[in-house]
Amino acid sequence: MTSEEPKKDDRPEPQPITSRSIALVSGKGGTGKTMVAAVFAQILSSFGPTLIVDADTGTAGMTYYLGLKLVPNIRVGLADIVAWNPAGPAIDEDPKMTPHASGKPEAIDDRTLLGLIQDVRFRPSRPPRPARPFDSWYNCAFFGIGDHRRLYRAMPDANIDQILPRVVKGLEKLQSFKWIVIDCRGGVDKDSVAVCSAVNDIILIVEPDTTSFQATQHVVDILSSNRLAHKLRGFIINKVFDDPSVIARNGTSVFGSQYLGSVPFDLDATRSFLVGDVPKLLSPFGINIWAALSKIYPKQVRSAPGSPWEFKDFRRVGLTDPNSLLGGLVIAGLIFLAALGLASYFLIQSFTMPAQVYADQPHWLPPDENRAITDWALAQIRPILQKEQIFLLSLIVLGLIGSLEPARRLVGKALSAYVRILKRPFQ
Repeated sequence: MTSEEPKKDDRPEPQPITSRSIALVSGKGGTGKTMVAAVFAQILSSFGPTLIVDADTGTAGMTYYLGLKLVPNIRVGLADIVAWNPAGPAIDEDPKMTPHASGKPEAIDDRTLLGLIQDVRFRPSRPPRPARPFDSWYNCAFFGIGDHRRLYRAMPDANIDQILPRVVKGLEKLQSFKWIVIDCRGGVDKDSVAVCSAVNDIILIVEPDTTSFQATQHVVDILSSNRLAHKLRGFIINKVFDDPSVIARNGTSVFGSQYLGSVPFDLDATRSFLVGDVPKLLSPFGINIWAALSKIYPKQVRSAPGSPWEFKDFRRVGLTDPNSLLGGLVIAGLIFLAALGLASYFLIQSFTMPAQVYADQPHWLPPDENRAITDWALAQIRPILQKEQIFLLSLIVLGLIGSLEPARRLVGKALSAYVRILKRPFQ
């Protein structure tokens, strides 16, 4: 009796991946950099396995943002490495890991990093792909700050600016992620500079105001003094309310890098951020970020599924949704027509009053020479305006619809789509 040979695994061998690390930096906080980084990662995950890294040790913005809905556990991450107590297998059982004088790891091994990476659940579906050391069905993963209070307790004795570059290099050496998107701290400090020294590309996020512009110029000066300016791939203007052409032109010369695009201030995107969702990729926010990415990496990232905004398009940005504004104008026009129809009905009724009433009030009658024309016009209009209830009901219904924000937006979107279809043959 011979023993059966074990079956061979028919799955393809996982191929090592060359990672491209991207650091997003800004001159100050509040530029929307974290939300831009999340959309970056979601877009890039369509073109290869992607990892999001939160390198903001000050606020841990990305960690708390994704922790609302998209990441199951935000208490593991960088804090475990800094505090020398990682999740999963004990790090001190690995012979490669030996603490140096300060009690922190001299090197960061693959097993430790893999134990601190989690899925980001962007997609409900699970597309299959070859197995890798970190096999994410969602094609996107996250390495966060971890327990923020624990990190703060360890930070006085830890050299974060030395640990962060080693973490970034360690994540690249995993060869499991094609893209590594790193959300740096708002403003410039030694931690952000350390991260920038370890990545391949640096992208600036700028707001369209003087303070942000000057702060970003300071960031560029710091990067230049540390010989990192060659890594700049360009800048994105975020939260744009008006024509950004002047900022785009000045930024190109002052920052010494290319203008990648502008992102409109989008109320829907802001609402998504506040509840822990990532803005929709087909929204104005997502499309303009996608266009900027395809400009940086034209060979790896295909063109955006929609048309990015031109400078003139930003003039219509405001706190009111453009579709809601358009829908409101359409409904207001319909209300005006209904009111005009109702007024016309009462006017016709006045012309067709009984003869005795006209006899008492002769000033209602038009001149005799125009009576024939008037009677003909009334005969044409009267069938349309026979019942005033139609116009009264129309006014009530349109008034209710106009008072609802979702209804105005729906009408505006429908009209915008119709206009785009009509314009296609002429483009």
